[in-house]
Amino acid sequence: MLDALMCSLYELAVRSSKESDEDKTLGGHQFEERVARLIYAHEKIEGLKAQQPRLTLQLPTISGLAYQFDASFSFRDALFVIECKKRRSLLTGSELVHYFSSKILDYVLASERAGRPMKIRGIFLSTQDTGESGTIYGLSFGVKVIDPSHPPVPYMLSTLSQEENALRQSLVELDEKMTLDFTRHAGNSPSKVYEQYQFLRKRWKGVVGSSPNI
Repeated sequence: MLDALMCSLYELAVRSSKESDEDKTLGGHQFEERVARLIYAHEKIEGLKAQQPRLTLQLPTISGLAYQFDASFSFRDALFVIECKKRRSLLTGSELVHYFSSKILDYVLASERAGRPMKIRGIFLSTQDTGESGTIYGLSFGVKVIDPSHPPVPYMLSTLSQEENALRQSLVELDEKMTLDFTRHAGNSPSKVYEQYQFLRKRWKGVVGSSPNI
């Protein structure tokens, strides 16, 4: 499981979002380097294999293009690629997630066309609120969105006391739904799953009180 890494990435996004504007002008590279160090730190804990930062993935794509990813690692039978966004962009959070997802799909569709399906999962890590549509779109295509307004379910679980059994169970069930391959499960709606996430997130906030992400 990658729960500890997801929690660490969320905490990093929260800390980085609170830095002064002067700090942010140092650029996204510093943020990317922090993410890369976090991944290396979790190698032994999680059993994952970190890839070099800013890796250009030299694998077939439908378009014939090759894309660079800010950070990446392999875990079990999947490759995880990470997009790091620290500074504000002219594009909306939704547009950024769309573009990131399209790069992943370019590789995935090419591997399926070749008869060697490849499992690639994305993590969109931002210090700004990605918004509802961006988060839902990411959820639809296997991209986990983590920003200060969207704590991952493992983080919420880690802050609950043992007495909160009902909320804990609901979050565990939600986490299972959020990892579904929605492209192959027609009976499940990413929008509905996101609504459940928002509902449980509000319940969680009511239980834990003041939280570092708000």
